[in-house]
Amino acid sequence: MSVDYNALARAYGLEQAFYPTLKAFKQLGIGATLGYELVKAGELRIVYLTDRRGVIAARDLARFLDSRMDRTCGQAQPRKRRAVAVGR
Repeated sequence: MSVDYNALARAYGLEQAFYPTLKAFKQLGIGATLGYELVKAGELRIVYLTDRRGVIAARDLARFLDSRMDRTCGQAQPRKRRAVAVGR
């Protein structure tokens, strides 16, 4: 079964066809560091319109969100917290 990621992007409320990279990361609720790690891992793809201006397609954002929802069965993944040493 093929998924129409363009329709899914509209269902997620993504109204533009392309988003600048930092705005796309903001739409996902992640920071630039994690966003670029996802790009490096191949989970998100940046398309360069010029030498310096990179954008992410809304359908790629929808594909990423859909893959994350499949992994978590519709629930957000809990964040791991670091143990903090408490001084006396």
